Amino acid sequence: MKKSRYKSKFEAAVSRVLPRGTKYEAVALPYTLELLYTPDWRVERKGALPIYIETTGKFEYEKRRKLLAVKRAHPTLDLRICFQRDNRIRKGAKMTNMQWAAKHGFRATVFPKLPLD
Repeated sequence: MKKSRYKSKFEAAVSRVLPRGTKYEAVALPYTLELLYTPDWRVERKGALPIYIETTGKFEYEKRRKLLAVKRAHPTLDLRICFQRDNRIRKGAKMTNMQWAAKHGFRATVFPKLPLD
């Protein structure tokens, strides 16, 4: 059976009735979502900006993506991560949570150590 270049039978059906020369997925358009992020902890420091700490057990793709987006939106924010464990970021991956944090410029620790120093 020949594999379709479309993602669904519906898209294939639509392609058959569109005018000749119509291109499928010919352009990628960037977009931005306006969302709010609430860090788990805010640690006040005398004479310095606060430290924000995100605590996380499972460090799934969506959380990694969110933290990178927050860092891009607030580059001066002191956002740190406290992992429950230094697991691999996904099954079969070589990279661990701590390696991911270091790669992306986050200060991070594994509990019971806290990322305060």
